[in-house]
Amino acid sequence: MTLPPPPPPVAEPAHHIAAPSSRARHIQCTQSITLEHQFPELEETEEQREGTAAHWAVSEMLSGRLVDVGQIAPNGYVLTHEMMLGADMMYDDMVKALAPYGLKPQQGQIEQRVRIDRVFPGLFGSPDYYIVVARPGNRPILLLWDYKFGHRYVEVFENPQMVDYVAGVCGDAHDTMPGMDIVVTIVQPRSFSSAGPVRRWSTELVRLRALINISSHAVHEGLGQNPRAKVGPECRDCRARHACPTLQRAGFAGMDEAKRVTPEVMTPANASLELR
Repeated sequence: MTLPPPPPPVAEPAHHIAAPSSRARHIQCTQSITLEHQFPELEETEEQREGTAAHWAVSEMLSGRLVDVGQIAPNGYVLTHEMMLGADMMYDDMVKALAPYGLKPQQGQIEQRVRIDRVFPGLFGSPDYYIVVARPGNRPILLLWDYKFGHRYVEVFENPQMVDYVAGVCGDAHDTMPGMDIVVTIVQPRSFSSAGPVRRWSTELVRLRALINISSHAVHEGLGQNPRAKVGPECRDCRARHACPTLQRAGFAGMDEAKRVTPEVMTPANASLELR
């Protein structure tokens, strides 16, 4: 029996199907890149429309333009009081962070598209906001913000999407200034946790090389001949989960396990081995 030939690599530009916003899913399951490409979203969900409007309110405020409750965003969504509170939170945090450098939010880059060739040639991304601050007598610092309006908690530490953005923004600095300081901030006004709605991760550019390599490997494998499929938490948001045989088999296996009622009492030695 001969196996069918593998499908040809996807010819569409990488930034269309391997967006940084889905990088955590690509790292978990490289096959999700091509699988999701087969099931494109035909229209925005209500949650997506709300998020788009909330991001627009933030970008307008950061650009120095007035926005208020009841104003209509370009996508037709009406700005709410909650959106304005979130935009104020993002703006106020930036003002405080930039004040020591004598800068204002309007001086940074707002949703400016950057090339991320270090992850994959031709890949692009659009950080919500970034600014590179030159510090006389000290190495420069990159301040990067991302705004999340959803309720589900987003971890800032080693966030794959933010790692991609840093890889793109820094460009040649990866080689010329590897010691550049990096401060990544995620503002998430509707995610309530002990860490608070504003969360930061401080690191150095050189320390991100391994994470950038992981991201790059995932995209290259996903757009190559033999991407792998792996089940995990990221399956929840995958557009192709209804057509994924790997997830289906894992689900059936879980159903079988759920029906098991016979207890399994392990010996102390086996229990310690499982714990280790």
